[in-house]
Amino acid sequence: MSRIADVEALCRLGMLHLHKGEPDRAKRLFLRAWQAMPDQTGIASLLAQAHRAEAARRHAEDGCNGRMLFVIRGYFLSYYLPLLRLLPPDRVDVDTGDDGWGVDGAAREELLALGFGPCKHVPRPEWWRYAMVVADHAIQMHFPIAGPDDLLPPVAVYLPHTTAYTGGAGHPYQSHCIYPFEALALQQQAQAPWQQCLFTGPYQFTEEMLRLMHEDRAALRARVMDDLEQEDRGGPLVVCYASALDNCHEVAEGLRGLADALHPQGGLVVLKPFPDDVERYAALDMGRVLDWTRSGAGGNELRMAADCVLCGLAGSTLLSVFLAGQRVLAYHTEQEREYCEGSRDRQKLHPRGTVRPGANPWGRAVIAGLGGSCSIEDVPTLLRHLDALLEDTEYPARNEAIRLSVLGRSDVRHGARRTAELLLSLLDGGRAS
Repeated sequence: MSRIADVEALCRLGMLHLHKGEPDRAKRLFLRAWQAMPDQTGIASLLAQAHRAEAARRHAEDGCNGRMLFVIRGYFLSYYLPLLRLLPPDRVDVDTGDDGWGVDGAAREELLALGFGPCKHVPRPEWWRYAMVVADHAIQMHFPIAGPDDLLPPVAVYLPHTTAYTGGAGHPYQSHCIYPFEALALQQQAQAPWQQCLFTGPYQFTEEMLRLMHEDRAALRARVMDDLEQEDRGGPLVVCYASALDNCHEVAEGLRGLADALHPQGGLVVLKPFPDDVERYAALDMGRVLDWTRSGAGGNELRMAADCVLCGLAGSTLLSVFLAGQRVLAYHTEQEREYCEGSRDRQKLHPRGTVRPGANPWGRAVIAGLGGSCSIEDVPTLLRHLDALLEDTEYPARNEAIRLSVLGRSDVRHGARRTAELLLSLLDGGRAS
């Protein structure tokens, strides 16, 4: 008997048990079939259906605590703060687990002040007792499907912290995915039909932050200058968000040259390193380049106050700031460009991050619409593009046109509020439209 025939037999028997109201037995059979052929979305959908039925029955028989468990790596707490501020602490528990990147202390203190209580680790077997699990790719990382007794809640939502990597969306026990823009939700719905893929807006920004960016950027700039302990000399504020695949030496050399060139006109260049590279940059000569040393994945004041944001090819910062209407200049290091084009040995670089070639088509399309990227070491070209970008009065209209054609619809101004309302409706058993 062939493997395909074995899998078909498992699925037929699983369907029989599912129709008889025996989801636990059905799940065991579908799990064996899925483990044999994990790329088959039809089998994943059957496994998801059986799991959800079993989880719903467990909730009905043994009860659930009616709360939301927000599972998140502590480093990303600040990223989700605009959303967490809108959720009721009496219905939400935050589980930061163990985090090798460290926990954002300031974000943790704010959570405590908001009334969420201590951020504690909830043992994995207890997750199913909650009405919902909300996570970045923590579900994929912390809940591998090892056996038939593994169980998540009937409603388990995937809320990614990055749009450049969507691997966490493929977990068969997830019921919903929420993304910041339409194109990503449509793509993931096609790839994971067993879950409902929705879009809201960029939920890492507060409405007040976006209002200040568009109406009173000087106020944001004053905050950033205080944080940087710098006098505002009126020149361009350029912020570089380094990506996971950058060559740190190339970035350091290019930013040093850019900072020197902007210094006479009062300009500042600030680097927000990728977490794994903080020590690497600390060991390099950065010249006049300022280091954004605040821990965590936040720093929204920095990116919103900037006159221009430098973004690498492999990072997701480009999409988030572009969605917000910020002026973006794409750069590349040779290492990053070769990796993204496929000519670099990917096996050597893959452990440095979750970014994979071809994983971020929207970022590449946005970069193409903006005129392409330039080498971080080519300072004259960087300056030429920067000057043109800062003087481009048509940029807001161009940004909107590219955004709609590439990313589709997105509630840019109210993303955090829409996401919070959607999560609460799911927690209350409502159906998202």
